[in-house]
Amino acid sequence: MTIKVCVAGTTGWTGSVVTRHLLQSDEFEVVGALARTHAGRDLGEALGVPASGMVICGTLHEVLAGGARPDVLIDYMDPVSVKGRTFEALQAGIRVVMAPQV
Repeated sequence: MTIKVCVAGTTGWTGSVVTRHLLQSDEFEVVGALARTHAGRDLGEALGVPASGMVICGTLHEVLAGGARPDVLIDYMDPVSVKGRTFEALQAGIRVVMAPQV
């Protein structure tokens, strides 16, 4: 059984490394990706790897509206936006791992 993950800050310095590893893992399935500056782009292409067919979203709401149901949100976005996204994830029954930029 794979763990379904959504990564916020997926194209940032740390989030991109984490996301690349998750994409290669048999234990995890990336079902959502958030990035403000790369929203609308293919996740793989934005990370410099083969196209993944997953479009990067600008908000968690967009990921959930698209039908994705992550088990975990890993959040590497800025501290100002983490709080609201964390509450949104928890209300949707998604566990949260926060690692905000400082």
